[in-house]
Amino acid sequence: MSWDFTSLLDITGGIPVKEATLPYIQERNRWKSDAFITDSRHAVQGKIFIAINGQVHKGITFILQALEQGSDGVIVNKSEINSLYMEIISRFPAFCIGVNDTTLAYGKLAHERSAQLKGIKIALTGSSGKTTCKEMLRSALSLHGKTFASDKNYNNHIGLPASILSAPEDCAYYIFELGMNHAGEIAHLSRILRPDISIITNVYPVHIEFFNGEEEIARAKAEVFTGQKKGGAVFLNANNMHSARIADAAKNAELKVIYFNAESLTKKKELIPSGMKNPSDLDNIALVCAVDGYFGISTEKTLSALQSFAPPEGRFSLVHSNPVIIDDAYNANPVSMKFSVQKFCKDFGIEKKICLVLGDMFELGSHSEKYHRETGVFLRELTHTLPRCTIVLAGKYMEYAHREVTSNWFPDRELALAYLISHENKADAYLFKASHGMLFQNLLKEFLCSIT
Repeated sequence: MSWDFTSLLDITGGIPVKEATLPYIQERNRWKSDAFITDSRHAVQGKIFIAINGQVHKGITFILQALEQGSDGVIVNKSEINSLYMEIISRFPAFCIGVNDTTLAYGKLAHERSAQLKGIKIALTGSSGKTTCKEMLRSALSLHGKTFASDKNYNNHIGLPASILSAPEDCAYYIFELGMNHAGEIAHLSRILRPDISIITNVYPVHIEFFNGEEEIARAKAEVFTGQKKGGAVFLNANNMHSARIADAAKNAELKVIYFNAESLTKKKELIPSGMKNPSDLDNIALVCAVDGYFGISTEKTLSALQSFAPPEGRFSLVHSNPVIIDDAYNANPVSMKFSVQKFCKDFGIEKKICLVLGDMFELGSHSEKYHRETGVFLRELTHTLPRCTIVLAGKYMEYAHREVTSNWFPDRELALAYLISHENKADAYLFKASHGMLFQNLLKEFLCSIT
């Protein structure tokens, strides 16, 4: 699929601020979907820079860099065009399109592209474990047809369009992750994608800072049905307390509800990959088996495909063997924190001297003290039978957990790192987990340097 200048105007609802003036751009006059970029550093001939505003910078301030590096054209907010930018644009042979909102225009281009994809489009959302589930599903479906999955956690109003526009045309399956932290966001993403199938892994008190309780979070997740094609399937966790309410919304949207749960794997225990038998792992496996089963793929084939599965970076991934270091610090919430610690203690706590390095959980708002205190109580109850367990807590909210359990608390990660490096009683196994904003990846990197 490709677009010419006129079709770009039609799709985005834009106006021609300036047409291209060089023959090679005029002659090309058709651009494939992967021509669109939002990072001016990647601008080259054949690319079109979309000037999207970020939290700090306006995208239009980067058009000079994009044009100097050879972009065929730029798409900007027409309200931001002034004499300065017109002078910059006039210096180059590239075209310029002005739109009401570049972010919405980007979504319109992705929506148009999604409509041309012939394979089955799967929208995956949930409070926890989305990226791991996506990668497991990619591994399983890839054995039965060419499969595309969105990169990393590209799941917001910028990441989803980027994923759709970069997707190849010849896949049997497309898996797209949809994320949110405010109501209305998933509805917008679902309208862009128009999925055939949707998956809601779970609903937990994640991003609860922006909601009045888990019920509102459940409603926000159910927004995935907004753009879904009628008659499609919805996969829900049978053991999640919000699934019944979500199922009602799915049925009202004329969708077929399919439940998954770990109990479905009881008769297949011997086939489950070793190291993936904790509750959160089993939920993920049950989900993948349910989706594969919908496509006529046997549970045995799915479990065989998962034997070699390795979790994505930062999702309980092994980054060092001696001592064992588990990196689960991509993100954290009250539920994933408990799952991670339970799994780590079960895998290593009996035979090894272990150290739990845990940081703040963000976006809990007025519930922050409550959930961090509950985490402290959980740690106290779990580790009282593990005498060789050391707990290191970092961040202002983790002080609440510290009040509930014997631990070493530090107000920031730098002080926690200093303790870990200087502490003479080294552990045999370490777990690192915190919300992404704690930047534990920096702490982990420096700790690894100190032991190698």
